[in-house]
Amino acid sequence: MAQSGIDVVEDFRYDSRNPRYNRAYHDWRKKTHAPCMYRYQKETQARTYTSGRANVEQEAPVAERVALLHTGEYIGLAMLVCLLIETLGGLLLVRLLGRLGVSIRLDFLTFEMHGSQWATAAVRALMILLKFGIPLILLIRSMKLPSRVIMPVRLGELPEITGAFGFAMLTAALFTALDNANGITLSQRIFSYQNSATAIAYGLFDVFVSSLLAELLLRGAVLQGLRQFGDRFAVLLTGMIGFVMPNTLPRRLSELLIGLCAGYLLLRGGSILHGVLLRAIFTAMTYARLVLVYANHVLPLWGYVCLLLSIGAVAASFYVLARRGTLRLSNRSTALPDSRKLMTFTETITTFPWLGLSALLAFVQIVI
Repeated sequence: MAQSGIDVVEDFRYDSRNPRYNRAYHDWRKKTHAPCMYRYQKETQARTYTSGRANVEQEAPVAERVALLHTGEYIGLAMLVCLLIETLGGLLLVRLLGRLGVSIRLDFLTFEMHGSQWATAAVRALMILLKFGIPLILLIRSMKLPSRVIMPVRLGELPEITGAFGFAMLTAALFTALDNANGITLSQRIFSYQNSATAIAYGLFDVFVSSLLAELLLRGAVLQGLRQFGDRFAVLLTGMIGFVMPNTLPRRLSELLIGLCAGYLLLRGGSILHGVLLRAIFTAMTYARLVLVYANHVLPLWGYVCLLLSIGAVAASFYVLARRGTLRLSNRSTALPDSRKLMTFTETITTFPWLGLSALLAFVQIVI
């Protein structure tokens, strides 16, 4: 008679629409030797499990908490580096360029740059590469993430593509409705004080390169590390991480929605391209909104919001109808409740200072 038992790796449901991603994620959890891996086995005749090189007698909640603490340390360090690069890196680069005679300055609280057109665009592009690239490398090395887990790809999934398009339109509508005054000021700065070549070059970089790097960090690395503690927990926490990243309140709310939708599409569709597409379309729609403002309201902003809402609702409804019956995330719970997992994640020596600095910066940006 076969023995009954628990194996959290084998019992996990790898059921995205991408079989290659399912196998890669299973193998990563099964074979990778890293402190962040949540592995626990319990048989009727054997009550031990292996953690690293030592056999330890403990229950699944303890094993999960230990793994989550290590995961939180790695993610907290990566996000702390991201925060420091975004807040201090730009300031250092601007001062360096200023000493070299380049006309450029930075508002530390709003992260707005003024001065030389090409210098401003170059500094912003470099900061995007650094703030996403360095934390991504740190997480890949610390959690030993393979390329098929970081960049799962599946082409030709029309419902997921349509869903990404619809969710992007709905998020862009919310952002446009909440950020009207800031949008007018920003459009004047982009189009009135910068030449068209600079605006187009930076806009293309922001739409395509920034979207790819942001998704690789948040969905390709952070979400994958957290997923072993439950799909729902991973999607929610990754979305919250995007929310606390420095920016205006409308942008933070947009990042939260993008995180929830992109994370969900990744886990159900098994492709990071859906999240990249969602973010790229959202960014493109925010630039389209600025063009409308600069063009003396060829289309009123309220009309633009209604247009985005209408198109987004239709596209999102098509996705829901096409995938009805398979919308629910499978791995909704593990040994620890979500509230305990969230508390454990924030207890690490890297996550706590990152959250503290982010909260302080958010207060300054939103309230002051």
